[in-house]
Amino acid sequence: MTDISIQFLALPEELLSFVRQIIADFGLHVIALRFRPFDVSELSESWLDGCFLDDSPYKRLHFTIGKPVLPVAHELDLGDKNPDSLRLDIGALERFPIEHGG
Repeated sequence: MTDISIQFLALPEELLSFVRQIIADFGLHVIALRFRPFDVSELSESWLDGCFLDDSPYKRLHFTIGKPVLPVAHELDLGDKNPDSLRLDIGALERFPIEHGG
């Protein structure tokens, strides 16, 4: 299968809205990934909000149509066991100070 990567910018609240919509529309399962130490968890919709908080350790989600194959040892293992998953990276929102001209 060919890998496709599409980059886009969205605010955390826009991503959360998008994720909620695709879960509802397609009945997707959601897997949250944490790095250092590595951990994966299948999320219920009630835990989804926490992934979009600034201090969340989970910064990558994978979506599957069927029940995901878990447990996995690392992300490559996740991809091998769930080859049709779709990945979404949740970036950090950087707040820059406003400089006033002088």
